[in-house]
Amino acid sequence: MSEIKLVIRDGRRDISGTCHAAFADRAVAALCDEPETIAELAAALERFEAPGEAEAFRLFNPGIDDQPHDAGVVIIDLPARLVAYESTYSSMGPEGRVSYHDGHCATELSVSFHVSDDWKFIHHTDGWKSLAAKRRNIRSTSEPLDVRAIVYGTPLLEFIARQSYAALADGTMPNSSDDPEAIRMRRRDQIRHIHIRWMLTSRDDLHGRSPREAMMERHDYVTSCIHDRTEQWSQTFKCPRGLSAHSAAFRFSGFGLHELVMYYEMVRELLAWCFEVAEESTDWRVSKLTAEEFVGSTVPQLEEVQKEWMDTPDGEFGGHTPRRIIHNERARLPEGVSGQEAMIDCDCPLCQMQSEMPGPVFWCLDGADMDENFAFSFHRTYEEWEEEQRRWEEYASRPIPTRPGEQGGAERLNPGADKILFDEDPANTSDLFAPVDLAESSTVIALFKIGAPLAELIAQLKQPPEIRPVIDRLNRDFGNLRDVVVSTSSDQTAALLEPVINRFLESLSDLRCARPDLDTLIESVCNGIRQFAAGEDCK
Repeated sequence: MSEIKLVIRDGRRDISGTCHAAFADRAVAALCDEPETIAELAAALERFEAPGEAEAFRLFNPGIDDQPHDAGVVIIDLPARLVAYESTYSSMGPEGRVSYHDGHCATELSVSFHVSDDWKFIHHTDGWKSLAAKRRNIRSTSEPLDVRAIVYGTPLLEFIARQSYAALADGTMPNSSDDPEAIRMRRRDQIRHIHIRWMLTSRDDLHGRSPREAMMERHDYVTSCIHDRTEQWSQTFKCPRGLSAHSAAFRFSGFGLHELVMYYEMVRELLAWCFEVAEESTDWRVSKLTAEEFVGSTVPQLEEVQKEWMDTPDGEFGGHTPRRIIHNERARLPEGVSGQEAMIDCDCPLCQMQSEMPGPVFWCLDGADMDENFAFSFHRTYEEWEEEQRRWEEYASRPIPTRPGEQGGAERLNPGADKILFDEDPANTSDLFAPVDLAESSTVIALFKIGAPLAELIAQLKQPPEIRPVIDRLNRDFGNLRDVVVSTSSDQTAALLEPVINRFLESLSDLRCARPDLDTLIESVCNGIRQFAAGEDCK
C-alpha cells in the first residue's frame, strides 16, 4: 500500500490527485518554505525532488476529492495552515526527514525539514473542512505585521535622533575639554543604554511587543531551516533552492542569527554617528534647536548613513555587504564558500587540508562582539538568559586545576584545561594528540591527527624570529603525504608512502636538533606519523 490521495488547497483553487505516498510526504516537507500558493508549493518541492518532478501537480484534477485511496488521504490547506491526514504509509508532523527523489527513484539521501509552529497537523480527516474554514477566517482577519518596516524604518531613526537630543539637552553629553578617554567611555555607555532601551521598550506599532520580542519571535524556526539546508548542501555539494524575494515567507521572515548580529552593528553605527553630529554641532548653543527640529533634520541624514552602511562590502565577510548577508538568511541560504576561500592561514596544515576537501565550508556569525546583556542575547525569555548566566558564574567559580605538586591558583593552561589530566611531565601535551587508531577512523581523521600538532608546531615556528624555510619544508612534507594517500592509486600508495614518511620524519629530526625546546610538539607529530604508517590501509 504505497499510493495515496493528495488534496492541495490555496486561496484561489483546489486540486486533488493520486500519487505515491512518499511524494505526499515530500509535499508536507516542502511546507517548511511557508508557501501561500500551489505554485509556491511546487517550487518548494524542488528542495526534495529533482527539478521537474513537481510537475506531477499538472496531473491533478480541479476540486476536492478527499476519499481515501490505498494508503489513505492527505489534505494540505495552505491558507488555513492545516494538514489533515489518514495514512498507513507514514506519520506526519512539523519536523522530520524525507528521502530525496532524483527524478528516477528515491535515493538514500535523507533531507531534514522543520515546519513553522503556526501549522496544525491532525491525524484524522473528520470535520477537516469546518476546521479549515475557521482557521482561514482567523488568518484572514490578522494581516502579517512587517516588523522590519519599524525596526529598520522611521520609528528606529526617530528614536535614535530623539534620544541623542535628550542626552545633550540634559547635560550628559561630554564637553570637548574633557579627557578623550573619558569622553569615549561615557559615549559608549550612553549608546549602550539607548540601544537597550530601544530593544526592550514595548511599542504600539508592534502590537504591544518590544523590538526584541518581535525580532526573536521566529528566530528558532529560521535557525532550524538554515541548519537543515546547511546539512543538505554538505551532503549534495549543491546549494538548496532558496526562497523567492517576492514570497510572503521572505517578506515576513523571522530574524536569524546573522540578521540579529548585523542589526546590532547597524544600530551602534547609527547611534555613534548621531552622537558625533550632536557633539560637534554649534546649533545647540547658537540656535537652540528644539527636539522636533533636530529630529526633522537628522532622520534624513540617518537614512543615508544607514543605506551606506548596509551596502558597503566588508572584508571580514568575504566582501559581502550587510544587506546581502541579511538577504541570504531571509532566503534561508547558508553562507557557504569553497575551502580555498575559507583558508585563514596558508601556513596552517589543517587549513590546507580543508582547502583540498570537496564540498562547501560554512561560516556563521556568533555575536561574540556584542554586549553581554539580555537585550542582545539570543534567548527567547529573560528566565532562559538568567539561567545561562547562572551556569556561567558556576563555571567561572570552579577551582582552576593545577599540576601535581603545585598549589591552587595556577593559571589555566587553555580554555579546556579543567578537562585535562596532566602527565607527570608538565610540558608533555602528547596526549592531546594521541595516535589515531586507523581501524576505527577514516584516513581524513588520521591525517587530521597529524595536522593538529603540526599546526601548533608551525605556529611556534612563526613566532619572531620566523623560521620560514623550516615552515615551508614541513608543509611540503605534509602536502606530499596527503597527495600520496588521497590522490594516488593503491599500488602507487604502497610504493610511495615509505619514502614520503621517511622524508617527513627526517625533517622533524633536523628540527629537533635545532629547536630542542619544541621536542614535545615534534614528538607528537612523529608519533602520529608512525602510527599512520603502521595502520594505513593502502587504497
